[in-house]
Amino acid sequence: MAIKIEGSVGQVVNGDLVGSVRIKMGKKGMTVTTEGAANDWERGYFCAVAVLLREEGSATTAVRSLFAQGGDSTKSDPQDLALFRQHGLIG
Repeated sequence: MAIKIEGSVGQVVNGDLVGSVRIKMGKKGMTVTTEGAANDWERGYFCAVAVLLREEGSATTAVRSLFAQGGDSTKSDPQDLALFRQHGLIG
């Protein structure tokens, strides 16, 4: 899937699919980087942990282990955050 973004170097452009992007000039031409790529990865990781939590029905040892390895859980989807709070994984 191609996404066309028009703007000036240094400009932050709001995107529908990936959040904001910043246009940067690289050595070999124009590049567009997403500032939230790490957030997207963490959100997806914690989404998978939430799916396991729902399937298990409680914060099992496996769920707790995966949750602890995921990084910054505050970047999770709000529904997943609520589930994690409900099961005592975050305060």
